[in-house]
Amino acid sequence: MVLPSSLEDQLVYQTYAGLDIRGFMNRSDMHRHFLTSESVFVVSSSSSADQITFSALIDAMIQIDKIAIGRYVPKNNSDVQMCMLYPMILEKENGTHVRTLILNRLPFTEDERIAIFPRLTRE
Repeated sequence: MVLPSSLEDQLVYQTYAGLDIRGFMNRSDMHRHFLTSESVFVVSSSSSADQITFSALIDAMIQIDKIAIGRYVPKNNSDVQMCMLYPMILEKENGTHVRTLILNRLPFTEDERIAIFPRLTRE
């Protein structure tokens, strides 16, 4: 397919790396079969203000039994991914605790296509 030169610069949607929380939902409403991708652990930066804010968010999400739905772009000009952010408190070997969000990519419709294959055995 040949596009006019005036439209070629619009072929790529410019995105910027980042993670944005778009909303919250009840943890019980998230179906486990949606979680088909690898898990990524999100932790706060080393700034004490960031750690306090991040910890408060995780504690509040655990207390009210919510998960976050986020928009994740891993690097500039890459595909946008919608993801689930699950709060968790992990205990380290030395007895301290680390608050983290576990990021799992949510499937889009094209990820859930069901293909029909011929049977492997004859009956």
